Amino acid sequence: MLAAWECGYRRLIIESDCLPLIQKLKKSKTQNSALGLVLEDISYLVSLFGFCSFSFVKREGNVLAHSIAKYHFDGNREMYWLEDFPDFALDLASRDMLSFINNN
Repeated sequence: MLAAWECGYRRLIIESDCLPLIQKLKKSKTQNSALGLVLEDISYLVSLFGFCSFSFVKREGNVLAHSIAKYHFDGNREMYWLEDFPDFALDLASRDMLSFINNN
């Protein structure tokens, strides 16, 4: 979210295949836990945007996001692409679109 803000985006749609997380984000309640601190940070970032929504998407419906999340995962650095994407991304994006079209 911070990277999106720094790039000038002011409207976000955030999708995840983690239903419990999406439910917690939609409730906007914090907890007295490590997760509560993360939710507070996310809540603050949401306040910066003109529009921000959270949606649950089954993993089968968002293969691209799942693959990117696993792509060269290195917990010591952030990765995001603004113009060029990894080669595998276009094929997976096409598969996601076909899955969406076939299920609607």
